[in-house]
Amino acid sequence: MRILIYIYIFAAVIFSFWSVIMETYPALFFIKLFAPEPGDKYPLGITGLVTILALLLPLVFVMFILKLIRNRKGDETNSVLDSDYFNKSGIHFMRIKQAQNRLISSPIFINGEQRGGIDSGKKLFIALDPGTYEVEVGAKREKSDKLIAQVQANSHAQVEIRIIPNGLRSKHVIEVV
Repeated sequence: MRILIYIYIFAAVIFSFWSVIMETYPALFFIKLFAPEPGDKYPLGITGLVTILALLLPLVFVMFILKLIRNRKGDETNSVLDSDYFNKSGIHFMRIKQAQNRLISSPIFINGEQRGGIDSGKKLFIALDPGTYEVEVGAKREKSDKLIAQVQANSHAQVEIRIIPNGLRSKHVIEVV
């Protein structure tokens, strides 16, 4: 998914520069807006920037709709508080609200098995039997280091998730709070 997003952004940037240089659509609309009379000079940088933004709006719109759908489904299935919440053992995950990867859910792995996903600024409780668990967050190269979490009977281990930028990629950092 992320690779497709990068390809879309790259293609939108290339297409916008090409359309500004060649004075074709969609940049032609903004050129005529900024320079209505023939022979008028138009601001090249502003025209290019507005064209890039216009081409990226569909991507942002689709990602926003997908996030709303994911959050709606998550509210039904991953409710943090239910009638038996305080009598359960498990791990309570909290993802810090950050702009980095804001629209992308972070997968949670417990003992190598994906047990859920968490969005920016959200909380998630995963019920587990008492014991010791290896916890990782993220996928592939962005995966966090393994964290050993101890779950005791009728208590919750608290795990905080942050994302640290690392060039074009990012790295998930988890810690027991």
